[in-house]
Parts: sequence; C-alpha cells; structure tokens
Amino acid sequence: MAANAPVMTKAALVEGRADVGVLPTGQVVGVIESLPSVAEIIDGVMQQADAVLRRWALPAPAGETPS
Repeated sequence: MAANAPVMTKAALVEGRADVGVLPTGQVVGVIESLPSVAEIIDGVMQQADAVLRRWALPAPAGETPS
C-alpha cells in the first residue's frame, strides 16, 4: 500500500471517495471521547452564550467591576 498511498489519499481527501481511499489520522484519534451531532454542538453554544448574556445583564456587586 505504501506505493499507492498518495493516490489513495487523494481519492479520499480531494475526490471525496473515502470508500476507496485512505483518510490520514494522527495520534489525536485516540483521545476523542465523543462525537456530538451538529445540533448538540449548536445547542451547547447557545446555552453557553445565554449564560454569558445573563451574567452580563446582572448588576455588579457594590465595589466590583463587571467582567
């Protein structure tokens, strides 16, 4: 496979044919613990943004500057 690895990588990455190509990965693949859906990611971002906006809307305690 080493001789045709560039061709197989091109098939997967450039032509979008992962079924016949090779998708290069690195060591990071071993530390991936979850694969959330796009909806889950967007929901998480929206929840975090809402929390920040709510925190900014609160008046700062006496003697403190808002962050």
